[in-house]
This record gives sequence, structure tokens and C-alpha cells, in this order.
Amino acid sequence: MSVKIGAADASALSSLGCGGIIRNAVFPENLEEIRYIWQNYRDFSFVFLGGCTNTLVCATKKEDLYVFSTRLKGFSVREEKLTAYCGEKTAFLSALAYQNGLAGLEDFCLLPGTVGGALLGNSGCHGREISDSLDTVEVFSRKDGLRERCREDLVFSYRQSSFAKDEFLVSATFSLRAAPKEVLQKRRREVGEIRRKALPSEKSLGSVFKKVNGVSAGYYLERLGFKGKRLGGIRFSEKHANVLINDGNGRAEEYKELVELAEEACLREYGIRLEREVRILDG
Repeated sequence: MSVKIGAADASALSSLGCGGIIRNAVFPENLEEIRYIWQNYRDFSFVFLGGCTNTLVCATKKEDLYVFSTRLKGFSVREEKLTAYCGEKTAFLSALAYQNGLAGLEDFCLLPGTVGGALLGNSGCHGREISDSLDTVEVFSRKDGLRERCREDLVFSYRQSSFAKDEFLVSATFSLRAAPKEVLQKRRREVGEIRRKALPSEKSLGSVFKKVNGVSAGYYLERLGFKGKRLGGIRFSEKHANVLINDGNGRAEEYKELVELAEEACLREYGIRLEREVRILDG
């Protein structure tokens, strides 16, 4: 077996539509390929990526191997348990639960990104977090190979999880509950309407910063005049001050600079150190 490793254009992979060239990228499609990569590329440090929906790639290191989960596909439904590989889209997982009359994931019907990325960052929508319905996760590491981790063994908090840095998420099982499809459909429509009103539809990485003591970072950024603030092809949305959007010709460096300007302004004016929700890789 051989697994192709090569350069990849982050701008073609990212939901923001911009980014640098990833020197060493690999897209395993199954467990056998994951084992092969771990066994044959020991000189590399691994950087794990999902669908690049909350990760900005400015530059990469030649000694790093960027392992994407996006080609790990597959799922199964057994009674009230739903299992999916971590490369599946979170929105697809929500739709799958709905189609099978299972409640617990309907609030994530429009959440971008992969299942693995959602678990790593403990993504949340409308007061619910992806970890709320989690049962078990299969992870792969150099030390332990493939092993199962139970929800009780993991710690989740606001936009954080306790997965180790060397753990690559392979698949996850969710415990759901039966519910009438019309009830689930009603909630999905409500969620869709809320998101359409609150969030911009242009290319973005979603919320830039985490909440500050329960208050949206957008509240502070709006007061500081960041709504609509632009640098080249990147600007803060006029609809939501905590979202940076790409007008079509934006560059990763412009995004990063605007993030840093916002951090500096909040620290200077309010004494607040904003914590990033987006992940920025800069070599």
C-alpha cells in the first residue's frame, strides 16, 4: 500500500476561500491508510485538520504532515445509535438523524465542517453542544493505535475538548432518542431562520472569537466600530461583527491582520483578551 502525500492549496479547501499552500498534505480514506501513514512517516509531526471551516492556513512547516479527515466517509444507524466517520459533514449527520426520526442533532442542521472538527472544538448551536449526545469516539494515535474513548472519559467545555494533540478522530457514535419527524422538521426550520437572520451568507470561517464571560465578542467589536472594517478583500460583516468574510479576492494575511487589530483594540479599550475560536496556522 502507498498513500499519496503532496502539496494542497488551502484556498480550495477552506470555507473562507483563501489560504496558503500546504506543503505536505494527506487525505486518508480508511483505517488501513491511517495505519500506513502513522507507521511510515515517523519523521513528521502531525497536524490534524478537518474541512478547514474554522482553520486559516497562512503558511506551513516542511517538517509537518497535515492530515485531513474529509475523505473518511461512512455511517450506520442502529436503533437509537448513530455512528459516523469523522470526515462526514455535521450537517449531513443532523439530516441523517432527522431522516431516521432521531432527536438530539437537529440544532446542528446548518453547522459547517466535519464531525471530527465539531467534536474537537465542541461546537455549539442555540444552547446545545455536539458533546451532549456523544456516546463514544474511536481515536488513533502512535502510542495506542486505534482505541475507543467513552464520553465519561472525556472533558468538554465551551468550545474545548480534552482529546490529546496526538489523537486523530476516526469515528463517533451518538446516543439519540426517537421523536416524530414533524417535530424535528419544525425545529430544523426554526434553526434555519435564526441562522439566516443572524449570520452572513458570504464565505467565512464562522465566529472569529469566543464569548467573553457569556457575552458575544461581536458586542465589543461592534462598539469599537469593527462592523464593515476592511483590509483588502477581507472585512468584518455588517450583519455580525464577530464574523470576517471574504469578498472574493481576500488573502489569508489580511484576515490574520484584522484578527490581530481586533485583539489589540479590545485589550486597549476594555482590558479584554479575546480568545480565538478560529485556528490560524502560520508556519
